[in-house]
Amino acid sequence: MQARVTGSRRIAGWRPARSLSGRLIAGLVALLALGCATVGVVTYFAIQRALSNELDNQLQAATRVANTCLDQWLSPNGDGGNNYGGGGGGGGGGNISGQPSGNPLSSMNCEGLGNGTFVAYQRNGQWGAMVVPGQVTLSAADKTTLNTISPSPIAGPPPPCLTRDLPSAGGTYELTVARDPHGTYITGLSLSGTHDLLKDVALAEIGVFGGALVLAGVLGTVWVRLSLRPLRRVAVTASRVAELPLESGEVAMPRGVPDTDPGTETGQLGLAFNRMLGHVET
Repeated sequence: MQARVTGSRRIAGWRPARSLSGRLIAGLVALLALGCATVGVVTYFAIQRALSNELDNQLQAATRVANTCLDQWLSPNGDGGNNYGGGGGGGGGGNISGQPSGNPLSSMNCEGLGNGTFVAYQRNGQWGAMVVPGQVTLSAADKTTLNTISPSPIAGPPPPCLTRDLPSAGGTYELTVARDPHGTYITGLSLSGTHDLLKDVALAEIGVFGGALVLAGVLGTVWVRLSLRPLRRVAVTASRVAELPLESGEVAMPRGVPDTDPGTETGQLGLAFNRMLGHVET
């Protein structure tokens, strides 16, 4: 009775062991997935760094142009007396058609600034802003965000590039902030294009690496099964031997396995198994 209960417990708690082929295939796919993930992460961040450096260079070039234009338009005489980087009034690419009244951005025409460039200034508590080619009205929250940035001297080294979210200007920007006696100048380039490109890169990597994993799983399954055929032949032969009534009378032993290459593990197993069959038959 105790034996039956114990046997029942073993059967109830029994779980089929994972096959060797299944473990090999799972290990192969797992290693490939790890390799794909590593390549994908490294590639993603390398592209992100390259795009960030390129955007910083473009922003510094746009900053020189915008600061020269704003400095000329905001200076009392409109003569461009304080130019970014110490260049001349016309050297920064500004095309000034005359000193405006009111908001300088209402009629400022500054060649060299691409569409989507954010330009803003603050002078005596007054703000003006535009996203080329049109003006925008900054919200109080965005003005506070810009005021928290410490401006760099306009005649000094290039100002650092900082990332800020400006909803009233249409999104997230990489910004520079510079200051001279005439006012504070802000220049920015939108990060939406960079984010879209990185999103496309991530989706492409997921698609390519996902397809590679599926293909590796299918081909790996075929390859592992072919590689393990000798082991299955040994298992089949061993099962046939186990079913023979070896304790009573003379029995016909099955033929040995044909895979006996001593240079492989399966061949060595086949040789040992055939020798065992010979001993049993004797």
